[in-house]
Amino acid sequence: MDEFLIVSDGRCEGQTSYVGGRPQLPDRFPIPSCGLCGKQQAFFFQLRIPDGLPRHGETMVVFQCVSCAREEGLIPEMLGGPLKGAVVPRGFITGYQRNFRVLFFANDEIVTCEEYRELVAFKELKFSARKSRGLFGRLGTAEWLMEDETPKRLDTGEPLEFLMQVKADFHFSIVDGAPHAVKMGIFGTEEISDENYYRLFISNELYIFVNAVGEPFPYLLTQFE
Repeated sequence: MDEFLIVSDGRCEGQTSYVGGRPQLPDRFPIPSCGLCGKQQAFFFQLRIPDGLPRHGETMVVFQCVSCAREEGLIPEMLGGPLKGAVVPRGFITGYQRNFRVLFFANDEIVTCEEYRELVAFKELKFSARKSRGLFGRLGTAEWLMEDETPKRLDTGEPLEFLMQVKADFHFSIVDGAPHAVKMGIFGTEEISDENYYRLFISNELYIFVNAVGEPFPYLLTQFE
């Protein structure tokens, strides 16, 4: 059954799926650093995975660097060869998370990371049976902008299952005082963006697949029209 994620204003105790604010991580778990520039990555969103989806009972937490804009890190690295039905090496997934991290933790292991400096403005993510204003993404079935690029499995045999997608052109609004993101300029050099929001993978449509059991190996794909 397809389900949609809708952003909503409002902040209260106990929210577990949201954009921005402070991430929930295991106690003393470090905020990821960028493997390209060494700076601390920014927290974008987290999802408490509902029943019926791979890794339910866990929370997915997504970070990306906003302090550099290298050509090799604008979107997740792509496999060579056909993508539909691909067998994805576990080493490939481990190695390509250089300027981003997608982490999974058991729900009972995580607490709010109070020392993290908020960069992205907080918005709650609500589950809905239908599309509506404030659409963030979808669960259940991938809706491809271009051709179907569903992978088959990891090279160790575990199937890769669709978890969610984030819609293209979603703007992660930043709080007052947050640094503006670094972007790639028209001549291929890094420059400071004048936008009051961050872009996750330069605002491409994002598809997230993951194995359901064992150590998580998230596989990310992007498309754009």
